[in-house]
Amino acid sequence: MSRTQDYHTRSVIAFGAACDAALAVVIGTGSSALEQSMHMGWPLAIGCVIVVAVGLVIYGAALNDLLDRGRDAIHRGVDSIRGPGPWTILLIGSLLLALFAASTIPGDAIHVALVLASLMLFHNAVARFIPAIGLLIPGAVIAGVMLVPNWRLNPSLVVWSVMTMMTLTSIVVHVRANKRPLLSFRACVAVIIGWCVMSGVVLTLPGEGLSVVWPQTDVTGLAWPAIAWVITGFFCWSSVRSGVESNAAGHSMIRTVGLWQPVIAAAWCQSLGMHTAAFIFLLVAASGFIVAGGIRGFKAFGGGFPSWR
Repeated sequence: MSRTQDYHTRSVIAFGAACDAALAVVIGTGSSALEQSMHMGWPLAIGCVIVVAVGLVIYGAALNDLLDRGRDAIHRGVDSIRGPGPWTILLIGSLLLALFAASTIPGDAIHVALVLASLMLFHNAVARFIPAIGLLIPGAVIAGVMLVPNWRLNPSLVVWSVMTMMTLTSIVVHVRANKRPLLSFRACVAVIIGWCVMSGVVLTLPGEGLSVVWPQTDVTGLAWPAIAWVITGFFCWSSVRSGVESNAAGHSMIRTVGLWQPVIAAAWCQSLGMHTAAFIFLLVAASGFIVAGGIRGFKAFGGGFPSWR
């Protein structure tokens, strides 16, 4: 897997995280408590949380590359990261940008962002080498971005679904890509227990909880997110079952999940009667698919991305 393809995957992760963060604000626009606590209009709030999400993803990617520069040089036979300088600047700059954006949101947004940044540091330094822990943190971080606007008014069911999807993605990618250390039976049990604990925490956080996400007593409103989940799962299954090598299949699944996040967000908005927001998310999804398809076509006809020093 080339480094340019790694960048492609990471950009899609940032795209999906930004859509999840925007969805949290859109759902919260129906809550007067959220508007009063933020003291800002929802367009500005969406912009701030998107910057937080993208900044944290860039921070995590730069941290990963910085810690892996020695191992990359050994495996690739070349010094693929020429010195830690640029990556240190990118790491610090993206983290500061994310924290600055979080600081503009009144309340505990800056504290939530600091917790997420600490989790990413722990994951890259220690947890990713321990599957029982490392497979849970990516889902916790992506779902945690949705709590940045106001964790006390968390849309429980939406956050839980995002956390569950990202955890499942981490597990499948780990197994499909044959990552080391292998996932043992004890690690599987630990992951299941950890997921149950995180689910309990998310679903019992104080606030309006299910009333934000499920204002109707009719359960048929959940059909839209369920359909989006099934479609996303089908395309993920197709990417994993493809004949490409294991590591590329794992990256393909990550990109599939990231690109389908705005579609899932549109489904949640549709289930809540927010038809305009659903349409906008579908437009965002279409633009994401077009750009991703354009990148693949450029790579096929151009032989790769341009590089620079």
